[in-house]
Amino acid sequence: MASDIGAVLVPTAVWLIFKTIIKYLAGNIMITSGLWHKSILTVCGIGLLALVHTADAAIVRDQGRIFSTDGEVDLGTDFFSQSITAGISGGLAAIEIQINSFVVSRTEFSIYNGGNPVTTPPLISETFDFPALGLTNGDVFRWELPTPLIYFTEGEVFSFGFQAEVAGQRFAANDSNEWLEDYAGGELFKNGALSTENDDVAFITYVDTSIVPIPPVIWLFGSGLLGLAGIARRKKAA
Repeated sequence: MASDIGAVLVPTAVWLIFKTIIKYLAGNIMITSGLWHKSILTVCGIGLLALVHTADAAIVRDQGRIFSTDGEVDLGTDFFSQSITAGISGGLAAIEIQINSFVVSRTEFSIYNGGNPVTTPPLISETFDFPALGLTNGDVFRWELPTPLIYFTEGEVFSFGFQAEVAGQRFAANDSNEWLEDYAGGELFKNGALSTENDDVAFITYVDTSIVPIPPVIWLFGSGLLGLAGIARRKKAA
């Protein structure tokens, strides 16, 4: 119940603040036409609110499987990156991996745009201390990505990176996901080269299909601001 109330109150509060700002800008550039005022306010408001997570989030399972096989990825202190092809358009909400063994150490997870080898800075990264989270060997860890979620379209490739500070961490691995009918493709790299030890780390991705793509949102918001600028120029010319 509390989360449902928050999902309603947050967008409402954002809208009220934004409306006040637009009214202030409108007054300063002398918009006298009520119709123009409402039209621009509506366009800008749609663009802004589209960035807010919807109240009815639709989290669905997308790529990968955890098969409980004997395969393992021994992290050591190497950098691993698992490329993943999105099978569903939406915001990347979570990634699950199975921790076969770990030591008292910190492990960094990151998301990169594009496939392997990773050549760009991470879009997002977080570091976790598994013992502090109360996990034990064999547990499945779910990385809940922070909002705003990163949007990927169906068929778009991104990479999931992970690296431990000290040796002793092992994640479950799959021989291959290729035989899965709904697997869109991916491969595991170690220190920038194709891993010869495992085909894939065992993972499952979850997608929020209610997320609105960012490019159209920015376009809507920008269109509203350009409209305000155009009105200001016409007022000055008059």
